[in-house]
Amino acid sequence: MNIKQIQMSYSNQEDRLVMGISSKNSEEMQLFLTRRISSSFWDILRQTIEYCGADNKQKQADFKQKSTAGELSIKPNSAVPIENKDKFPLTKTPILVEKININIDKNNNIGLAFINAQSEVNLNINPQLLQNISDLLTKIMPITGWNIAPPSNSELFVTKQANGETLH
Repeated sequence: MNIKQIQMSYSNQEDRLVMGISSKNSEEMQLFLTRRISSSFWDILRQTIEYCGADNKQKQADFKQKSTAGELSIKPNSAVPIENKDKFPLTKTPILVEKININIDKNNNIGLAFINAQSEVNLNINPQLLQNISDLLTKIMPITGWNIAPPSNSELFVTKQANGETLH
């Protein structure tokens, strides 16, 4: 799946996070993440981000140099609304995630598998997208009322500039 957008919202009625993923092929899938899965997922995201960066100190140094020099600016475009698609390759109903597997190959390509008894959704993502998913969790968790604190070291790869902007 060639990912175009990822959105996260909280369903008060279900007491679950809804992770919507839409593709450039106009397909959309939605995943239900329970409190327990969300907490574990957030922590494993942090660990995976750290792991992907551990062997890549030079790229991290280059990233930091470019971001402080103002050459790199990745900003979320919250002005662009989430596009609801009409093609659901799996089901229109969100899939209740029972297990999440994360695999990393030698080139730091990351595979995410969202699994339940009936289906499995596999995504291949890069470390930046992994960080973005972690950021979405950081923003949505206070709304849930679950009192789940961010995992330690959650500011990995974040650089703050003098003008107050935060770059990821």
